[in-house]
Amino acid sequence: MRRFAMVLLVMLAACAGPPARPPAGRAPDPEVERQVGVYAAVIRELTTTGDSTFGEEPGFPVIYVVDHPEEAADDPTATSSAGGEPFSQEVRDGLRRELSDLPIEFVEDGDEVVLPVEPDGGGVEGEGVVVTVGPLPEGGAKLEVGASLYAGPLAATWLTYVVEEKAGGWEVTGTTGPVAIS
Repeated sequence: MRRFAMVLLVMLAACAGPPARPPAGRAPDPEVERQVGVYAAVIRELTTTGDSTFGEEPGFPVIYVVDHPEEAADDPTATSSAGGEPFSQEVRDGLRRELSDLPIEFVEDGDEVVLPVEPDGGGVEGEGVVVTVGPLPEGGAKLEVGASLYAGPLAATWLTYVVEEKAGGWEVTGTTGPVAIS
């Protein structure tokens, strides 16, 4: 009976699936941690402060995050997307963990959740917003990262954040260059 119980426990453990975090003793990938830290700081700043143009703590019902960096995330005149490599599963899991208090969902293309202007008047499904982030520059403890937030045809913002590595992690410390609002 004891042998049966041990076999059953081993089988159950094998069916449990992969762990959400690296196994004990295995260090997290520094590049994944960097991406998660920077992008989490940018997404949080853009969706929970007045930077969204909806005032402090706007409380969006859903935040659709485009699942890859866009080269022109901070450019309101860009007419086509030049999407980068999709975020790895580790980066997505890390962002879900770091932003667990926010209702984020990943989408391949922000247009898939944007409502048509005619007949619906535009906007985003579920009264949400679409957030797009730019690629991360190589190295450094101070970065410039493009980002945008779209809530409707007359409710969007594009900007470039200055993000710095501090003792407690990555933090948005300001903006640089033009800021556009529609």
